[in-house]
Amino acid sequence: MTSTNSKIPVGTRGDTYDRYMVRLEEMRQSRLICLQAIENIPAGPIMARVGKVLKPPVGEVYHAIESPKGVLGYTSLADGSIQPYRVRIRPPSFINLQALDK
Repeated sequence: MTSTNSKIPVGTRGDTYDRYMVRLEEMRQSRLICLQAIENIPAGPIMARVGKVLKPPVGEVYHAIESPKGVLGYTSLADGSIQPYRVRIRPPSFINLQALDK
C-alpha cells in the first residue's frame, strides 16, 4: 500500500487484503483528524442553542420511510403534551417475511 503526499490511502494490488489495509489507514487518518479538531476547541464554557420543542399532533400519526431492507414505519399516539405517550416502530425485516411460506 502506498500513500500520496496528501495522505490519501491508496492500494496497489486491489485484493481483499489490500482493501483491508487501506481501510485501516483510513481509520488512522480519521483518528488524526479527530485529534486535530479536539486540539482546536477553544477554551471556556460551551453554550449550545436548544431549538424549540415541537409538540406532536394530537391523535394517531403514522409515517413510513424507505430503508435499505424495506419500508420502516413509525406510529405515535399523542394527547397534546410535548411528547407522545406511545411510539411504535415497525421494522422492515418482519414485513418482508410475509412473502415466505410457513
